[in-house]
Amino acid sequence: MSQRVLRIGTRGSELALAQAGHIADVIRAAGCPVELIVVKTTGDESMAPVSELGVGVFVTALREALATGKVDFAVHSYKICPPRPTPDSPWPPCRSGKTPGCTGGPGRPGAR
Repeated sequence: MSQRVLRIGTRGSELALAQAGHIADVIRAAGCPVELIVVKTTGDESMAPVSELGVGVFVTALREALATGKVDFAVHSYKICPPRPTPDSPWPPCRSGKTPGCTGGPGRPGAR
């Protein structure tokens, strides 16, 4: 029986891919297959200043990918994650020892 591939959601920026890649390497070293899923966010697609786009432009699409089961968890820069769970994202941010941080949580019931 083959192992299920864990799907990590990440933005496509160089920093985001490096952070998610590091987490993927740690998980692979533990023997689990991992796939990076690049999620486009409003902040990635717009050339407008973030101050004009509003709150959540880099994390909303990642939260939606978690909620819909497109990804099993997401890795994102801790500095722009909400400090506590929100109504649309009940999963708390978590700190990683080697990267600025990650937002994690089950992408769907039964995910580990």
